[in-house]
Amino acid sequence: MATRVALVLVVPLALATSGCAWSLDEPAPLQAPGVDAGVPMPPACALLAEPARGLVGARGRVRTLRFPDGSLRLIADTLQTRDGAGDHSVGPVVLTLTSADAAGCLLPALPATLPTTPPTSALDVSPLGAGTGQLLGVAVSAGRPIALVETLAFINRIGIAAATWDDARGVFVAAASYLFTGDRAGFGDAVLVEDGFIYAYGCRNVGFLRDACYLARAPEAGLADPTAYTFYRAGGSFGPDLEDAWPLFDGGSGLAVLHRGARYYALYLTPLGDTIQARSGLSPSGPWSAPVVAARCVPPGGGFCTGLAVHPELAARPDHVWVSHAVASFDPLSPEDASSRLMELALTGLP
Repeated sequence: MATRVALVLVVPLALATSGCAWSLDEPAPLQAPGVDAGVPMPPACALLAEPARGLVGARGRVRTLRFPDGSLRLIADTLQTRDGAGDHSVGPVVLTLTSADAAGCLLPALPATLPTTPPTSALDVSPLGAGTGQLLGVAVSAGRPIALVETLAFINRIGIAAATWDDARGVFVAAASYLFTGDRAGFGDAVLVEDGFIYAYGCRNVGFLRDACYLARAPEAGLADPTAYTFYRAGGSFGPDLEDAWPLFDGGSGLAVLHRGARYYALYLTPLGDTIQARSGLSPSGPWSAPVVAARCVPPGGGFCTGLAVHPELAARPDHVWVSHAVASFDPLSPEDASSRLMELALTGLP
């Protein structure tokens, strides 16, 4: 039986290198896995995979965050382990990394036996009266780690709320009230903190294999106050009425937003597909460029990529960034094939 626990471990991070980019004026159509139409496929490796120590890999979205104390933390939805009794899932997990340097994908300093107690999670959504939740975007705001989280009823989203890190307990604790109901865009899928504001990006399905992405923002002091949020409504303006919200652009699953130099980059995956698309903008709200295809992600065992995340905290070559993605399929996958992947992506050549 799977046990959900919070892990706070000190490990060295090791990652592989390579990457390139290819530009188009419009997004490429969905491509079947294994078909290379000129889109680069950076080498990818399974995160947190070390069979000799019983680590099968991470599953779901994986995030990195530099905490205010200077430590670098890796936050994964699930860590899959294996022992003589079978496979086990623990999570969310919070791992403290000793290095941001890239050199391979194993984590040999993890203990041979991982703890399975106490039966607690790195996310506490009990203030919302909910039993199940998951982390969305994470950031540091006003000197504290924050997150936006969603609560679930089976696979249906109930709502989205703010959460803050409780260092004594080693968990993100949700606020006692929701910011957004579950039928809204998934605000908080990506989070940026800029110039005193929290920017929460999210998408929702608006047609067959088509998602529209929206933006909400609030002053940092208003993180957990639903009345503090305003919504992008075109022309660079924000208004208080969610019904007036206007999409930033058509996107996809697993939206990730990065600020690098004078540019902002929005990365996302084609729905049920295997391409990473990118747009660039001049501010958190744009204006945004037309999409280009930055890379392909071909998960082992078939299926499709989802749960994209960017990792600007990890050391990369100039004009590159580390990205990770989860693996999903309508068919059963082995635990190894379902492990989240990490790759290095070039920002050169993007608009």
